[in-house]
Amino acid sequence: MLEVRDLDLAYGEARALDRVSLEVEEGEIVAIVGANGAGKSSLIRAIAEHSRIPVLKHYRGVCHLYVHDDADLDMALNIAVNAKCQRPGVCNAIETLLVHEAVAAEFLARWIPAAAPTDTAPSRETTR
Repeated sequence: MLEVRDLDLAYGEARALDRVSLEVEEGEIVAIVGANGAGKSSLIRAIAEHSRIPVLKHYRGVCHLYVHDDADLDMALNIAVNAKCQRPGVCNAIETLLVHEAVAAEFLARWIPAAAPTDTAPSRETTR
């Protein structure tokens, strides 16, 4: 079991963590979700630095999007364009777009023009 009690962390006057406590039983997987600046990375680093057991951490991600051959291609295209083109510098922007070979030709023929930069404000709407 991993147990954390009343973990505090500050950077100067700024409090990153304020009395954080948690218990993780063997076999459990924990996802830490929160807004940017909420202290997620600080919590993960603090746990990993003080743990006496191995901790797998992933807080600087490589985000992938996989388009399955059964996927709704309109929905997948909207998600892909949003996740790659809207704000490519954010931590949840996709770096990798994987497309099942059965739908690759159709999907990528639509993806390329939808993801291409334009001279005007981009429209992320897709047509059917």
